[in-house]
Amino acid sequence: MTSDRRVVVIGGGLAGLRCAARLTAGGAAAVTVLGEEPHAPYNRVLLAEILAGRYAPEVIALPEPGPALRRGVRAVRVDRAERAVHCDDGAVLGYDTLVLATGSNPVLPPLRGLFEPDGRELPEGVHAFRTMDDCLALSAAVRPGLRAVV
Repeated sequence: MTSDRRVVVIGGGLAGLRCAARLTAGGAAAVTVLGEEPHAPYNRVLLAEILAGRYAPEVIALPEPGPALRRGVRAVRVDRAERAVHCDDGAVLGYDTLVLATGSNPVLPPLRGLFEPDGRELPEGVHAFRTMDDCLALSAAVRPGLRAVV
């Protein structure tokens, strides 16, 4: 038996998925998880192992919570008065409970010249390292004899 209680979890990482699993156990709530990344959920801690070539991306995959996970969907606005989450694909999800399990953003040092003058994009050859896309881009950029600064 499923509860009428609607829960939206923003964040498709380990914390968000575990929270969703606990809330859906025994039909305690109807849960929707929004995961900004298009990839299957994965253990972010093991990204360095992919970069080192010890694991393939599918090895660090986490169990998906089924249809409750909306991959590649970003929450862009929370309307607390209406108790609704607005998504970048135009969807509006009502909630009784909202869980923010977004993890962290990479902390980039405040170095002059790090960003292009007209934007917030990192220049070619400069990489953050937090997501699967970051890992794959960095792996593609690495070549024998290449010098890197971490």
